Amino acid sequence: MFQKFLVYSLFLVLVLFPKGGFKFGDIPVTWGYIYLLILGVASFPSHLTRFNKTGGFSLKYGAMLLMLPFVILVLGTYITYGFDSFGFGVSLMLNFSVIPYALLVLFADGVRRNINCLIGEALRLFIPLVVIYGILGFGYTAFTGQYAEVPYLTVNGDQVGELMNKHNNRGGLSKLVSTYNNGNIYGICMLLLAPLYFRFEKNGVFRALFRLSLALTLSRTAWIGWSIFELSNSLLGRWSPLGILKFLVIGVFVAGSVVKLSEVMEWDNSVLFDRELGGRAEKFDLIDSIGILPQKAFDPTSEIVYYQMLVDFGFIGLLIFLIAFMGPVFLIVFRKPRNPEKKEIWSSALLAVILYWIVCLSDGAILLVPVMVFYWFNVSVLYSMLESPGKDVFVNRKHD
Repeated sequence: MFQKFLVYSLFLVLVLFPKGGFKFGDIPVTWGYIYLLILGVASFPSHLTRFNKTGGFSLKYGAMLLMLPFVILVLGTYITYGFDSFGFGVSLMLNFSVIPYALLVLFADGVRRNINCLIGEALRLFIPLVVIYGILGFGYTAFTGQYAEVPYLTVNGDQVGELMNKHNNRGGLSKLVSTYNNGNIYGICMLLLAPLYFRFEKNGVFRALFRLSLALTLSRTAWIGWSIFELSNSLLGRWSPLGILKFLVIGVFVAGSVVKLSEVMEWDNSVLFDRELGGRAEKFDLIDSIGILPQKAFDPTSEIVYYQMLVDFGFIGLLIFLIAFMGPVFLIVFRKPRNPEKKEIWSSALLAVILYWIVCLSDGAILLVPVMVFYWFNVSVLYSMLESPGKDVFVNRKHD
């Protein structure tokens, strides 16, 4: 019972209400991150005791060591130059220290102790709630011009009424934001959860609603990511010929609907195809100031993750970032589980990680809550599928 409460409460604050919380100065503090911090602190002594008893070196610790140089680099940049945005600087630090520790080490250990059978159930419970709330909210905003907000739950208690200022307008129409406060963030987070969710969710209606919600984000990044996801499923042979036909029919219908909507809304081509990349192109002017190592304060001005790290931390800094970001995955990418069911789950989590790597070429929202939580969640699944006992399953078979 305690394990079920633990998993469901985590998904409640991280998936259903990821933005709920308050502000501490300029830093938004969310219930989900507080919960992760409490779990990390509370579990550290017992985890350290187990480590001392076994005397072994797990791959998870190797993954954490790969992040250490980047954490040192960020700290060194702060000490030398400071952060132009202290909140984003703290977010970057947490994303490569506390959060991966809580999920990669503690959570991966947890799924080894057989709480993994609850994860699939939690995904199937909370994601439909997020999707349905988002679709209803999209309709409500379209008709009223206002966002539905529940302070301290669906929005930060100190940011009520600010959703109109979060870049959610696309051609006169407001993006679907659900409880994520921004269409791009919602789209990226759902892309990170989609491979595992679709692995467990067999209900065609819920799958269709999920796809609809991504379309309504009006986010080009989400659309491209979702297209790659659907295409990868087809290329990997997970679909039957009938499934591929359905995908093509749906694709034609969606494309036609977007074209018709653009006519009704009187959108020009820039809404769908923007040469300025949504304002990102102008940021490439900074390329002349790039050095070998950091030369200025951390100032996140570009949504393109790799370019931002190059500008702020230099060529060597980018390499150190890539080691911290991708290294934990490459550390185990060639160690697939032999159990067929575990192999499917492992492949789904790996697909989510690769999708996010691709999305980071456009807009990875790496500093924004709760994107990196879901990234490290997928990485933790990769590790847990390798290390968990063979008898464990990730979701109860009666639901398949």
